[in-house]
Amino acid sequence: MSEPEAGLRWLGSQLADIVVHSTGDLWEGPWDRYMFIAHFEPGHSVFTKAAWVGGERIRRRPVGISIEDLENFNTVVRDFRREFPVPLWLFDALVVVVDREPVRGVVHVVCGDVAADFEASMATAGEVKARAIDMFGDLVEPSVVCGRPIVVADGGSAVDRVAAFVAVSPVSGFVVEDAVVSRVDGGWRVFVRDRPGQIRVDRTYFLVADDGGVFPVSSGEPPAQAVARLLGR
Repeated sequence: MSEPEAGLRWLGSQLADIVVHSTGDLWEGPWDRYMFIAHFEPGHSVFTKAAWVGGERIRRRPVGISIEDLENFNTVVRDFRREFPVPLWLFDALVVVVDREPVRGVVHVVCGDVAADFEASMATAGEVKARAIDMFGDLVEPSVVCGRPIVVADGGSAVDRVAAFVAVSPVSGFVVEDAVVSRVDGGWRVFVRDRPGQIRVDRTYFLVADDGGVFPVSSGEPPAQAVARLLGR
């Protein structure tokens, strides 16, 4: 068994145990299968879910797991993403399918441009569910579906990536319209120059990797060190 497959099987068993033993809304009625869909964007994540009983989608009651169990679920997923061979910034979506009897969890990783089907900002939760069900609902083995990585070919694209990041995670003093771009090894530096008379001891700028990763950097960190982190991440 390859290392990615082993990791996905381990993750599936951990998440299935959390879901099956949760005391949340899902537990308040019968269910056979549960699906959790996570879409990761710069600075935030979007989640949706679905469940079935007797082969029919459950639509008339909530099917979420408890808040405490969801926190545990997300912690396991976050730790897994950090260690998985697919780089974090290309790891765009995760689909988890849990069967109640026998207990089993099957995990699917979606990365690169294939994840366009999971673009949560461009689709409703219902559409995202439908795509996930169509692509992964009946697969019994874990999978990694990767298309081409996102490529940031120019400074304008780098600013667009930063704009998407700060739209959900605002950075004090960083105004996208005032952004300046310069080329660095492996990517782009996106920053805002101080205005005349303005003095800031510490401020945040961004390094945007050629493959799409967006990384906030403190101006207190030596620039060469920050770029070295970008290249060696």
